[in-house]
Amino acid sequence: MKRCIHPIICGAHWYDTRQGADCARCGRRFAFHASIIRDIIRVVVFFLFLVACGLIVGILDPAHAQEHHTAMWYVGHPADMRSMLLACRNDPGRAKLTPECENVTEAQAIIAAAQAQAHVRDMTPPSNPRYWRLHPDELPQKVFACQHVAPQYRHALWCDSAQAAMEKRK
Repeated sequence: MKRCIHPIICGAHWYDTRQGADCARCGRRFAFHASIIRDIIRVVVFFLFLVACGLIVGILDPAHAQEHHTAMWYVGHPADMRSMLLACRNDPGRAKLTPECENVTEAQAIIAAAQAQAHVRDMTPPSNPRYWRLHPDELPQKVFACQHVAPQYRHALWCDSAQAAMEKRK
């Protein structure tokens, strides 16, 4: 028993090899005829045609013709970054497919991270003398406030370190 190569046409899955090379149900020969080879060639030519059309469209596409820029390039060219960002936001479906939109989004994240880093304050506590060197404008206010606080609360409000920094300043 061998498998029939025409199960869709005749519904048979096996045929008897003792009857020759014909399917027991549909009677077709178990051989590649010229018509089968011709059909295979047609399918291959059709797919090659589709690939060629895709390549031609890809080459002639205006998005393909534009220059490729990195995220750091966009960081250095904010006007170009804004225009590309507007174009990417205008067509978000296509923006997912282009590396330029990904690069301009990454550049925007780099700029935002740099701005956030610039605004991060030093986390030195007021108990450290370095704090008062970094924030000299707060020192007179702190000393004045400490003069009006009960003695049991002065340590919790870092009055001792502020007072010591004020004495060093004089």
